[in-house]
Amino acid sequence: MIKILKNIEFVKLLIGRLFSNAGDSLYAIASMWLVQELTHSTFYTGLVGFLTLFPQALTFLIGPLVDKLNLKKILVYTQLFQSILISIIPIAYYGDFLSVTLVLIIMPVVSFTNQFFYPTQNVVLPYMVSKDNLVHANSLFTFTYQGTDLTLKAVGGVLIGMFGAISIYIIDSIAFLITALLLLTIKIPERSIQKSAKSSFKVEVKHYFLLLKEGFAFVIKSVLIWLFVISSLGNLIIGMVFAILPSFADRFSGPETYGFILASMSSGLLIGALAASWLSKYPMGLLTVFLFFIGGTSWIISGFIKDSVLVIILFGIAWVPMGATNILLFTFIQSNVPELMIGRVVSLITSISMSLMPLGAFLGGIIGEIQSSQFVYTISGTSLLIISLYCLFHPTIRKIPKISNIQPERYGLNNVLKENG
Repeated sequence: MIKILKNIEFVKLLIGRLFSNAGDSLYAIASMWLVQELTHSTFYTGLVGFLTLFPQALTFLIGPLVDKLNLKKILVYTQLFQSILISIIPIAYYGDFLSVTLVLIIMPVVSFTNQFFYPTQNVVLPYMVSKDNLVHANSLFTFTYQGTDLTLKAVGGVLIGMFGAISIYIIDSIAFLITALLLLTIKIPERSIQKSAKSSFKVEVKHYFLLLKEGFAFVIKSVLIWLFVISSLGNLIIGMVFAILPSFADRFSGPETYGFILASMSSGLLIGALAASWLSKYPMGLLTVFLFFIGGTSWIISGFIKDSVLVIILFGIAWVPMGATNILLFTFIQSNVPELMIGRVVSLITSISMSLMPLGAFLGGIIGEIQSSQFVYTISGTSLLIISLYCLFHPTIRKIPKISNIQPERYGLNNVLKENG
């Protein structure tokens, strides 16, 4: 680990990722809170959540472009472009022409631009470090992302409470500018820049959807279809609660509580992910029932408590099942799905389930406007209990053993092997 930190080019990439992550985490919380301050409407916070999350569902379109463009230019220009876009918000504020419409236009563009940055970093990384150090490099990247996101969501809420949301945009703009200038000095071998293409973008996209169709046919004929439903509902819930959290947190101390609630959410996901290895020794079916029951109960109780500290703790506990089951689901796929289908199955589950997150944000905003933010918060927690009951009464899911004991043929996971002899 220490050896890899002596690689100056890798360190530049890592520091650039740190500053970029900081910018991402801060503008995510600042945007939602700024819209809350401008409108006091869950409809608009839901709309900005939808517009900010939707570009994530288009990530599959980024791959072919990254393969064809100059990697260094992608890294530098995306950060520079984000810095310019983010700076428009404080300029509009001090120029007295800031509106929610302007925020709704800028934030999805910033989010879509950012979708180019992380895949490009992943492509560049193997050219920065040796194969033996790739695991360490990826671990540092993951730790940087999770640690920065967790810390700055909490700190961001405090900063907004002390200095206002506009100050966060100024910090964001500077962070992205620093990242651009730092990455401008990075050295990427010429071989990492893909200048030619064997097929057109249109052909590649068509081929992608053909593979996705085959993956879908595989999923619906196996137990994965039921696990896919759980994953999709989970992302829908995330979107719904994401939309109303600013309004829900406003019942307490405002942006500080909002930041800590987001941090507790990240903490729960991280704890669940770290605990997944230990939990994998238990039967996956009954474990899923238990985890979602605990998560749903904790979430619902937190919706009726007036003490913000207890709300933050219980809400964090509610997200542990999400973090654990996400890891277990993908481990289940990696361990039991035929190798030639894994990519397609993962693409299908990721693309469709992630697309439900922005839809959830939009629906959460509308329902919160008609009812209340607490109503949406409570029904989101209730959905976890529904998942628990669904798994309990579904005979196939309930009886899934621990991952190491699963027999693929019993769950329709060897169809491809049979078809291909």
